[in-house]
Amino acid sequence: MKRKPKLALLPLLFVVLLTCSIHPQAPTTSASPTQNTPTGTVDSPMHVGHGVTEPRIIHDVQPIYTPTDEEKKHWSDCQAYLVIDEQGLPQKIRIVHCPSPQYSEKVMEAVKQYRFKSAMYQGHPVVVDMYIDFSVDFF
Repeated sequence: MKRKPKLALLPLLFVVLLTCSIHPQAPTTSASPTQNTPTGTVDSPMHVGHGVTEPRIIHDVQPIYTPTDEEKKHWSDCQAYLVIDEQGLPQKIRIVHCPSPQYSEKVMEAVKQYRFKSAMYQGHPVVVDMYIDFSVDFF
């Protein structure tokens, strides 16, 4: 037995095709690299994620510090916050947590010497912020 095509669906298909041709999707435009591309600022840095790549450390300096026996009893890691500019240079360095003021100074000196491959957003270097953890190995 042969099936007869259902012609009732043809007008509906015609209306759908006609509607699509009358209301085409709006063309998309991309911003030129120099226009409307956020880069962040040292005072308002971007954050890694959502298209912003993480900066990579290309030169680091380890803080040299030997804690006293008393400090070793209550030792914890040190954490620094910094903003990395478009050239990969650390800015606005701040120690968030550190068990020793002397170690804090050594960490600050070390972070100032860091160099990074810039964070990127849409193919352009941007200003981002990040945290770096430091720990001391006891031998």
